[in-house]
Amino acid sequence: MKTRKGEKQKAHGSVPKKGAAEYRQLVNETLQQTGQSKVFLDLFSGSGIVGQKARSLGMAALSLDIAEGWDLTEDSLVKEIEATIFEGLVFPGWNRFRSDFGPVFICVCTQ
Repeated sequence: MKTRKGEKQKAHGSVPKKGAAEYRQLVNETLQQTGQSKVFLDLFSGSGIVGQKARSLGMAALSLDIAEGWDLTEDSLVKEIEATIFEGLVFPGWNRFRSDFGPVFICVCTQ
């Protein structure tokens, strides 16, 4: 039986890597298609359930995870995410992910 971690590692190897340009294009397309002015980012999303919940509440939302090709440790991608935050295109919010040291909470504020 495969573990979730094993499945993610396998998926990462077969999914094309996505970078800063693809991220910016996805943000712009999502905002245009939904008519929203801000997008909710579900970072290190895993199954994407947080993004799904945001969408169910009527928000534009993107779920980004390594299994989908989003390497959130890539400097150029991180800088592009930061740019969209500072431009006010991202909802203030938080996300939680696990590290080797346990859960880590991230707070992103656009004010």
